[in-house]
Amino acid sequence: MARLLEEAVAPTLDLNRLRQVSRDPVSIKARGSSSGGGGGSPGRRRVPDAYSKMIGWLGEYFVYQQLRAVCPDFDVTHWRSCARERFGYDPGDDALGYDFEYPDVAGLLTGRSGAPRCLIEVKSAAQDCRDSFEMSMNEWDVAHRCHCDPDYGVYVIVRVDNVASKPQIADLLVDPVELQRQGVLNYSSRNLLVVVGRAR
Repeated sequence: MARLLEEAVAPTLDLNRLRQVSRDPVSIKARGSSSGGGGGSPGRRRVPDAYSKMIGWLGEYFVYQQLRAVCPDFDVTHWRSCARERFGYDPGDDALGYDFEYPDVAGLLTGRSGAPRCLIEVKSAAQDCRDSFEMSMNEWDVAHRCHCDPDYGVYVIVRVDNVASKPQIADLLVDPVELQRQGVLNYSSRNLLVVVGRAR
């Protein structure tokens, strides 16, 4: 499987194009979390945790390989989560609220100068990315801290779709708290079902 993920890497991926899309506004009302956890819209069924974790690990490995191909000096030392252990690397830490930490010297991920510290969270889907995904409160708290204190870092969500067949980076959300303030991203429920306006 790792080889298939590596073969799906696009060596000329244009991160700038992914970052600079127009988005439709979103409007959702906060709901209480359902008994199954994760909250969400009516009729939305939660997949088993083991399957979600596997899709997450595969997505992170793909992002690791993709960013290695397009970001200067990106290597395994930037991969911080426990998913790295599944691919034979040293132990990681899932309590950080992000998966990768990278000094974006070239501004490829953020579009900003000054080599900002990027805290990258990967969100993966087995099929096409929909306009919603789940975040933990810890992840949102870290994103909020980055928004309020730019010296701490820039929070970037990398969305991967078709992980189980033909993975690709489908979306790049820089500073999700700012996107929420702009009205093109919102969340509901205790476990943060995040809804993003469709890219146009």
